[in-house]
Amino acid sequence: MYFIWKDSMTIDNGIIDDDHRHLIEIMDGIMILVTSKAPQGAVLAMLKALLDFGEKHFQREEMLQKAAGFPENESHRRIHDQLLNDLRAYIADLSNVSCQDLTPEQCHKRIHETKRFLTRWLIAHILGEDTKMRPYVERMQPVATAMPLLRAS
Repeated sequence: MYFIWKDSMTIDNGIIDDDHRHLIEIMDGIMILVTSKAPQGAVLAMLKALLDFGEKHFQREEMLQKAAGFPENESHRRIHDQLLNDLRAYIADLSNVSCQDLTPEQCHKRIHETKRFLTRWLIAHILGEDTKMRPYVERMQPVATAMPLLRAS
């Protein structure tokens, strides 16, 4: 496994954590595909799944922040927008060439870049930004309990 859930990532022991766990599962799947030099279409499909789930998760997280009166809601929303734009740009960049078209050294570099990108994209965000929501979890609960799990949709 390349990415795993750690207790230090816990935010609410609820839907936010469930979303984060699923995002980490998708990211781990991406790394498995990239390192096994899977066909480009499979890698891109998994990256697009990450984008789709990420968009839904970020919307949900922002809604919960608003409901809880989280004071950094607007700056957090801007960070989410940047993360999504970065992922879209990364997908566009990867669409141009696959590891099968690269030298072994170039492919190894691509694998390393992908892991670094995904680590920054979500893991650093959870640990650096999302943990700031912990004091507001109790205020989020009334809204959170009415929300369905995303991975079921």
